Amino acid sequence: MRNLILVASLLLSFGIHANVVVVSDIDDTVKVAHVRDFKGLIRNAFKVNNRFLGMADLLRYLQDDNEAEIIYLTNAPKKIMKWSHTTLLKNGNFPGDKVYFRDDLSSDEHKTKTLRKIIENKRPTKMILFGDNGEKDIYFYETIKNEYPSIDFTIFIRTVYNLDKDHTPLRGQFPYVTPFEVANTLDKLGLINQESIDELYRKHAINLLSESRNVDEGPMYLPKWMKCRGFQISDYLDGHFSIDLSIKKKINRICKSK
Repeated sequence: MRNLILVASLLLSFGIHANVVVVSDIDDTVKVAHVRDFKGLIRNAFKVNNRFLGMADLLRYLQDDNEAEIIYLTNAPKKIMKWSHTTLLKNGNFPGDKVYFRDDLSSDEHKTKTLRKIIENKRPTKMILFGDNGEKDIYFYETIKNEYPSIDFTIFIRTVYNLDKDHTPLRGQFPYVTPFEVANTLDKLGLINQESIDELYRKHAINLLSESRNVDEGPMYLPKWMKCRGFQISDYLDGHFSIDLSIKKKINRICKSK
C-alpha cells in the first residue's frame, strides 16, 4: 500500500503529460514553393524568405502548450536544399532545429521510413502532422497512422491546390488554408490555449485581411498562384470559439468552386 502511495505521489509531482511530437513538411507547408508548377518550383527553390506567415507562431504555441517536440521532414534532397531550407526556418524564427532531408532514398520511401524511425526513437503517444496537398503527404501520413493505431494522430493538410481526386485530404484529416483554421481545430481538440489563440489573432488577423492577392515574394499568407477550389470552412472546425467572420469570408471567396 505504501508503495502504491509513493508511486502515485511521484506521478503527481512530475505530472502526467502526453509525449507529443509535431512533424511538419516544409515545401508548400511552411515554405511557399509551388511544387506542382515547374517554373514556380525552380523560381522559389532557393528563396529563404518565402514563408507562410503565422506558421512559425502556430508551431511555437503547439510546442509551448503541449511541451511538444517540433521536427521538420522534407523530401527535398539534402545536398541541394539543406542551406536554403534551414536558412528559411531560421529567418522565420521557426521553433525546433531538427530537419530530416532526403539522402539516397526515393521520394516515395523517405517520409514513411523517417516517420517510423522518429516513432521508434521518440515513442510518442500523440503526433500532430502537417503537410500539404501538393504531392503525397496525404497518403504518407495515412499509411503511418494506420501502422500505429496506439498513437493518437492529428493530421493537417494545407490546401494550396484544388481539391481534385488525388489531392483531397482523406476522412479524418483536417484541410486548412491559414493558421486560423488549424487553431480552431486545435482548440476543439484541447491542444492549444486560449491565450495562444488570442495572440495569433493579434499578430496576424488584420495583416491577413489586408494582404492583396498579388503577393508571390517574401513572407505571405495567400500566394497569388494558390488554387484551393473546393475548400470551404465548415462547421466541423468550430471549437470553443468561431473563426472571425471576415477571415472566413475571404478564405471561402478565394477557394469558391467555379
